[in-house]
Amino acid sequence: MSQMIQREIEYHKGKIKELKSKRTCCYCGSEKYYARGLCVNCYARYKRNGFLEKKTGRSRNKKRNEVDWKVRFYQAVFGSENVDIPQDAEDAIMHILEKLNSRYKDILLFRFKYNLKFADIGEKYGLTRERIRQIVNRALRECRNPANAKIFLIGYAQAEKEKRINEEEFKERIRSGENFSLEEYKLDSRQLNCLMRYGFRCRNDVIDYIQKSENKNPASALLTIRGIGIKSAERIMQKLYMK
Repeated sequence: MSQMIQREIEYHKGKIKELKSKRTCCYCGSEKYYARGLCVNCYARYKRNGFLEKKTGRSRNKKRNEVDWKVRFYQAVFGSENVDIPQDAEDAIMHILEKLNSRYKDILLFRFKYNLKFADIGEKYGLTRERIRQIVNRALRECRNPANAKIFLIGYAQAEKEKRINEEEFKERIRSGENFSLEEYKLDSRQLNCLMRYGFRCRNDVIDYIQKSENKNPASALLTIRGIGIKSAERIMQKLYMK
Protein backbone atom coordinates (compact mmCIF):
# COMPACT_ATOMS: atom_id res chain seq x y z
CA MET A 1 0.00 0.00 0.00
CA SER A 2 1.43 3.34 -0.96
CA GLN A 3 2.25 5.97 1.64
CA MET A 4 -0.27 8.39 0.11
CA ILE A 5 -3.17 5.95 0.59
CA GLN A 6 -2.04 5.26 4.18
CA ARG A 7 -1.98 9.00 4.92
CA GLU A 8 -5.53 9.37 3.52
CA ILE A 9 -6.77 6.48 5.70
CA GLU A 10 -5.17 7.97 8.80
CA TYR A 11 -6.63 11.36 7.95
CA HIS A 12 -10.20 9.95 7.64
CA LYS A 13 -9.80 7.91 10.84
CA GLY A 14 -8.82 11.08 12.65
CA LYS A 15 -11.84 12.90 11.26
CA ILE A 16 -14.16 10.11 12.42
CA LYS A 17 -12.66 10.20 15.91
CA GLU A 18 -13.07 13.96 15.97
CA LEU A 19 -16.74 13.74 14.98
CA LYS A 20 -17.40 11.03 17.55
CA SER A 21 -15.75 13.06 20.28
CA LYS A 22 -18.14 15.97 19.60
CA ARG A 23 -21.32 13.84 19.79
CA THR A 24 -23.41 13.82 22.96
CA CYS A 25 -25.36 11.06 24.66
CA CYS A 26 -28.90 10.93 23.28
CA TYR A 27 -30.26 9.70 26.64
CA CYS A 28 -28.69 11.80 29.38
CA GLY A 29 -27.18 14.62 27.27
CA SER A 30 -23.64 13.93 28.41
CA GLU A 31 -20.86 15.07 26.04
CA LYS A 32 -18.91 11.84 26.56
CA TYR A 33 -20.05 9.78 23.56
CA TYR A 34 -19.22 6.07 23.62
CA ALA A 35 -21.38 3.94 21.27
CA ARG A 36 -24.88 3.79 19.79
CA GLY A 37 -25.40 7.43 20.62
CA LEU A 38 -24.85 6.77 24.36
CA CYS A 39 -22.23 7.65 26.94
CA VAL A 40 -20.35 4.96 28.88
CA ASN A 41 -22.79 4.82 31.82
CA CYS A 42 -25.93 4.74 29.66
CA TYR A 43 -24.41 2.16 27.34
CA ALA A 44 -23.56 -0.08 30.32
CA ARG A 45 -27.14 0.26 31.56
CA TYR A 46 -28.36 -0.57 28.07
CA LYS A 47 -26.23 -3.72 27.89
CA ARG A 48 -27.39 -4.81 31.36
CA ASN A 49 -31.15 -4.23 30.98
CA GLY A 50 -31.55 -4.56 27.24
CA PHE A 51 -33.33 -1.22 26.92
CA LEU A 52 -33.34 2.28 28.39
CA GLU A 53 -37.04 3.11 28.00
CA LYS A 54 -38.01 1.24 31.16
CA LYS A 55 -37.38 4.24 33.38
CA THR A 56 -39.27 6.71 31.19
CA GLY A 57 -42.09 4.19 30.63
CA ARG A 58 -42.74 3.88 34.36
CA SER A 59 -42.92 7.63 34.82
CA ARG A 60 -45.23 7.95 31.78
CA ASN A 61 -47.59 5.29 33.17
CA LYS A 62 -47.48 6.91 36.60
CA LYS A 63 -48.44 10.25 35.09
CA ARG A 64 -51.23 8.54 33.13
CA ASN A 65 -52.60 6.95 36.32
CA GLU A 66 -52.72 10.33 38.07
CA VAL A 67 -55.18 11.72 35.47
CA ASP A 68 -58.86 10.96 36.05
CA TRP A 69 -60.19 8.38 33.60
CA LYS A 70 -63.07 10.66 32.54
CA VAL A 71 -60.56 13.37 31.57
CA ARG A 72 -58.52 10.87 29.55
CA PHE A 73 -61.66 9.63 27.81
CA TYR A 74 -62.71 13.16 26.82
CA GLN A 75 -59.19 13.92 25.58
CA ALA A 76 -59.21 10.76 23.45
CA VAL A 77 -62.64 11.54 21.97
CA PHE A 78 -61.95 15.20 21.12
CA GLY A 79 -58.21 14.85 20.48
CA SER A 80 -57.33 17.81 22.69
CA GLU A 81 -56.23 18.37 26.27
CA ASN A 82 -58.25 21.61 26.57
CA VAL A 83 -61.77 20.20 26.85
CA ASP A 84 -64.46 21.52 29.20
CA ILE A 85 -65.82 18.54 31.12
CA PRO A 86 -69.33 18.81 32.69
CA GLN A 87 -70.04 17.71 36.24
CA ASP A 88 -72.03 14.66 35.15
CA ALA A 89 -69.35 13.55 32.67
CA GLU A 90 -69.49 9.93 33.86
CA ASP A 91 -73.27 9.76 33.23
CA ALA A 92 -72.72 11.17 29.74
CA ILE A 93 -69.96 8.64 29.01
CA MET A 94 -72.00 5.68 30.21
CA HIS A 95 -75.04 6.89 28.24
CA ILE A 96 -73.00 7.03 25.03
CA LEU A 97 -71.34 3.67 25.70
CA GLU A 98 -74.76 2.04 26.08
CA LYS A 99 -75.43 2.99 22.44
CA LEU A 100 -72.37 1.03 21.28
CA ASN A 101 -72.24 -2.74 21.02
CA SER A 102 -71.17 -4.59 24.16
CA ARG A 103 -67.70 -5.39 22.82
CA TYR A 104 -66.84 -1.76 22.06
CA LYS A 105 -68.22 -0.68 25.42
CA ASP A 106 -66.21 -3.23 27.42
CA ILE A 107 -62.95 -2.55 25.57
CA LEU A 108 -63.27 1.22 26.07
CA LEU A 109 -63.94 0.71 29.79
CA PHE A 110 -60.94 -1.64 30.09
CA ARG A 111 -58.75 0.90 28.31
CA PHE A 112 -59.79 4.11 30.06
CA LYS A 113 -61.58 3.31 33.33
CA TYR A 114 -59.40 0.35 34.37
CA ASN A 115 -56.30 1.67 32.53
CA LEU A 116 -55.31 -1.64 30.95
CA LYS A 117 -52.77 -1.85 28.15
CA PHE A 118 -53.70 -2.98 24.65
CA ALA A 119 -51.79 -6.23 25.16
CA ASP A 120 -53.62 -7.01 28.43
CA ILE A 121 -57.02 -6.40 26.81
CA GLY A 122 -55.96 -8.53 23.85
CA GLU A 123 -55.28 -11.48 26.15
CA LYS A 124 -58.87 -11.33 27.44
CA TYR A 125 -60.30 -11.49 23.91
CA GLY A 126 -57.61 -13.57 22.24
CA LEU A 127 -56.59 -10.69 19.96
CA THR A 128 -53.36 -8.87 19.25
CA ARG A 129 -52.62 -5.47 20.75
CA GLU A 130 -52.77 -3.90 17.28
CA ARG A 131 -56.28 -5.27 16.73
CA ILE A 132 -57.39 -3.90 20.11
CA ARG A 133 -55.96 -0.51 19.18
CA GLN A 134 -57.98 -0.56 15.96
CA ILE A 135 -61.16 -1.43 17.86
CA VAL A 136 -60.56 1.41 20.35
CA ASN A 137 -60.06 3.90 17.51
CA ARG A 138 -63.21 2.70 15.74
CA ALA A 139 -65.27 2.95 18.94
CA LEU A 140 -63.95 6.45 19.58
CA ARG A 141 -64.97 7.47 16.05
CA GLU A 142 -68.52 6.40 16.84
CA CYS A 143 -68.39 8.51 20.00
CA ARG A 144 -67.39 11.56 17.93
CA ASN A 145 -70.55 11.82 15.83
CA PRO A 146 -72.32 15.19 16.31
CA ALA A 147 -75.24 13.87 18.41
CA ASN A 148 -72.92 12.11 20.88
CA ALA A 149 -70.40 14.97 20.95
CA LYS A 150 -73.15 17.37 22.01
CA ILE A 151 -74.05 15.14 24.98
CA PHE A 152 -70.38 14.97 25.97
CA LEU A 153 -70.04 18.75 25.96
CA ILE A 154 -73.30 19.88 27.65
CA GLY A 155 -73.70 16.91 29.97
CA TYR A 156 -76.25 14.12 30.23
CA ALA A 157 -78.79 16.00 32.38
CA GLN A 158 -78.86 19.06 30.13
CA ALA A 159 -79.09 16.90 26.99
CA GLU A 160 -82.09 14.98 28.40
CA LYS A 161 -83.78 18.27 29.36
CA GLU A 162 -83.36 19.67 25.85
CA LYS A 163 -84.59 16.38 24.36
CA ARG A 164 -87.80 16.49 26.43
CA ILE A 165 -88.42 20.13 25.45
CA ASN A 166 -87.93 19.35 21.76
CA GLU A 167 -90.23 16.33 21.94
CA GLU A 168 -92.97 18.37 23.63
CA GLU A 169 -92.69 21.09 20.99
CA PHE A 170 -92.81 18.46 18.24
CA LYS A 171 -95.92 16.85 19.75
CA GLU A 172 -97.65 20.22 19.95
CA ARG A 173 -96.95 20.82 16.29
CA ILE A 174 -98.36 17.39 15.43
CA ARG A 175 -101.54 18.06 17.45
CA SER A 176 -101.96 21.36 15.63
CA GLY A 177 -102.22 19.39 12.37
CA GLU A 178 -98.87 20.39 10.90
CA ASN A 179 -97.62 17.94 8.29
CA PHE A 180 -93.96 16.86 8.44
CA SER A 181 -91.72 15.05 6.02
CA LEU A 182 -90.68 11.56 7.12
CA GLU A 183 -87.05 12.64 7.54
CA GLU A 184 -88.00 14.80 10.52
CA TYR A 185 -89.20 11.78 12.52
CA LYS A 186 -85.66 10.36 12.75
CA LEU A 187 -86.60 6.89 11.56
CA ASP A 188 -83.97 4.24 10.94
CA SER A 189 -82.47 4.46 7.48
CA ARG A 190 -83.90 1.05 6.52
CA GLN A 191 -87.44 1.97 7.66
CA LEU A 192 -87.25 5.35 5.94
CA ASN A 193 -86.04 3.80 2.66
CA CYS A 194 -88.89 1.24 2.68
CA LEU A 195 -91.51 3.98 3.15
CA MET A 196 -89.94 6.29 0.57
CA ARG A 197 -89.71 3.45 -1.95
CA TYR A 198 -93.43 2.81 -1.49
CA GLY A 199 -94.18 6.44 -2.37
CA PHE A 200 -94.65 7.97 1.09
CA ARG A 201 -93.12 11.42 1.52
CA CYS A 202 -94.82 12.83 4.65
CA ARG A 203 -96.75 11.71 7.73
CA ASN A 204 -100.17 12.29 6.19
CA ASP A 205 -99.34 9.87 3.35
CA VAL A 206 -98.75 7.07 5.85
CA ILE A 207 -101.84 7.95 7.92
CA ASP A 208 -104.07 7.98 4.82
CA TYR A 209 -102.71 4.60 3.77
CA ILE A 210 -103.43 3.13 7.22
CA GLN A 211 -106.98 4.54 7.29
CA LYS A 212 -107.79 3.11 3.85
CA SER A 213 -106.53 -0.37 4.78
CA GLU A 214 -108.91 -3.02 6.12
CA ASN A 215 -106.72 -3.84 9.13
CA LYS A 216 -107.99 -2.54 12.45
CA ASN A 217 -104.49 -2.51 13.89
CA PRO A 218 -102.53 0.41 12.34
CA ALA A 219 -99.19 -1.39 12.69
CA SER A 220 -100.55 -4.42 10.82
CA ALA A 221 -101.40 -2.23 7.83
CA LEU A 222 -97.70 -1.44 7.39
CA LEU A 223 -96.78 -5.12 7.16
CA THR A 224 -97.99 -5.15 3.55
CA ILE A 225 -95.05 -2.87 2.67
CA ARG A 226 -92.03 -4.80 1.49
CA GLY A 227 -89.17 -4.77 4.01
CA ILE A 228 -91.33 -3.76 7.01
CA GLY A 229 -91.60 -6.31 9.81
CA ILE A 230 -93.56 -6.32 13.05
CA LYS A 231 -90.92 -4.52 15.09
CA SER A 232 -90.30 -1.96 12.36
CA ALA A 233 -94.05 -1.29 12.00
CA GLU A 234 -94.43 -0.76 15.74
CA ARG A 235 -91.42 1.54 15.81
CA ILE A 236 -92.78 3.60 12.90
CA MET A 237 -96.15 4.00 14.61
CA GLN A 238 -94.45 5.12 17.83
CA LYS A 239 -92.51 7.75 15.91
CA LEU A 240 -95.45 9.00 13.83
CA TYR A 241 -97.82 9.27 16.78
CA MET A 242 -95.03 10.21 19.27
CA LYS A 243 -96.21 7.69 21.86
